[in-house]
Amino acid sequence: LHARFLRSPHARARVLRVDTARAEAVPGVRAILHRFNAPKSAFRGEETIFREEVRFVGEEVAAVCAETIEAVEAALRLIEVRYEVLPHVVDIEDAIADGAPRLEEKGNTSDAGSHSRGDAKRALKGADTVVEATYRTSTQLHNSLETHGAVAHWDGDRLTVWESTQHVFGVREGLRTALRLPYSRLRVICEYMGGGFGSKGGAGKYTILAALLARQTGAPVRCVYTREEENLAAGNRSATLQHVAIGWRRGRISGLEHTSYSNSGQGKWVANPTGPTNTLYDIADLSTRSYRVVTNAGALASFRAPGYVEGTFALESALDELADRVGVDPLVLRRRHAAKVEPMTGKRYTLKRLLDCYDIGAKEIGWGRRRPGGTRGSTSQRRRGLGLASQIWGGGGGPPAYATVHLDPDGSVVVRSGTQDIGTGTRTILAQIVAEELGVPVGDVRVEIGDTEAPYGPISAGSLTVASVGPAVRLAAADAREQLLGAAAGLFEVRKSELR
Repeated sequence: LHARFLRSPHARARVLRVDTARAEAVPGVRAILHRFNAPKSAFRGEETIFREEVRFVGEEVAAVCAETIEAVEAALRLIEVRYEVLPHVVDIEDAIADGAPRLEEKGNTSDAGSHSRGDAKRALKGADTVVEATYRTSTQLHNSLETHGAVAHWDGDRLTVWESTQHVFGVREGLRTALRLPYSRLRVICEYMGGGFGSKGGAGKYTILAALLARQTGAPVRCVYTREEENLAAGNRSATLQHVAIGWRRGRISGLEHTSYSNSGQGKWVANPTGPTNTLYDIADLSTRSYRVVTNAGALASFRAPGYVEGTFALESALDELADRVGVDPLVLRRRHAAKVEPMTGKRYTLKRLLDCYDIGAKEIGWGRRRPGGTRGSTSQRRRGLGLASQIWGGGGGPPAYATVHLDPDGSVVVRSGTQDIGTGTRTILAQIVAEELGVPVGDVRVEIGDTEAPYGPISAGSLTVASVGPAVRLAAADAREQLLGAAAGLFEVRKSELR
């Protein structure tokens, strides 16, 4: 069966009535759920996936399950909803202004973190030059080639879900919370997926809906977003409003203040844009503060270094403006402030090649030919610009991650882990690790991943998949080798150290 949502045309409204009589009469329609008849199913801190008050254009109001997509679409057009339209706000600057509609009890703005070292205010006051600027970044959408979606099937009281996800165990956890089922009755599979970019880190409303409707109808249910739904309700990179003040005195940055507002929409967290400012450069007097702003827009979702991309734009733009104002080469300015230790913790870097990257990049693009202020007075219609920027983002592995390695009598090998391949070559890398550890051809290694029936694997995000699962796979392969050699040593009556 196929399922799809009816979505709100209003940014904020109270759902007073849902009339499905005409929709239920469409041939092939098997079930319709909405806030007045859906079972309680917790989702992101709320007790149901259909809220009394919808809070963004595209929020889910009802869902139809039918034998064909055509029947679903016909039924959706026939559902009648009565709304009480409420005051709304979607823009950051409108939301933080006096007199804005109050969306949460404590207001639309909440503190999302701060950092300070030295005395930035005093440093800016004593600076020879100060650049102050406001930067804005827009909302961005993930648009993976494969949209968000799931297929749910019940076999008795046991649920199996096939989902496009970056974390099969995260989806299982979301289903456990929503359906109040033990892990033993839940299985999530992601054999392959067509992109995620951070947005597919756990169960979605489509996952829970597919499971509810599959249980109600007794048949497998497929709920996959259309491209339009993907853009409305699958998450986004927050729009930001950022204020930067940066001072210059005696050939160095003397102080920096960075204040950021992020439009989290209906999201419960914030992607902090001040991270690069806190960690990228050696600046003694620095102060940053980040705010989460609630609006009547779709929720943010993790999106390729969430927050840091937006923050880097503001920081690096401010550095360029400062360099231009004081007449310093932007590359020289960045080299002069390269951090030798991690500025927030004081920890020494294990390895850092940023200065080498500056040298290589400058040489390759011909930075020495750059003219301050850009190319002027040319009548040519085609020009080539030269620019540079630095970026920082965390990454790396850690526990827990588990794997098993099985040796078959014909010499082939099976490695199993509950991680997933989101297009980064995880299957290939794990096969290479096993092949190297066991000394077998990589073609003789079969990798089984993307299934909660396998040993636990972490989310595929933050560049941590191979760094976490790789060591587990290597240790499992080493253990399998030692067991094999131990058995063979007994059979051949030789020491294990003599065998290869």
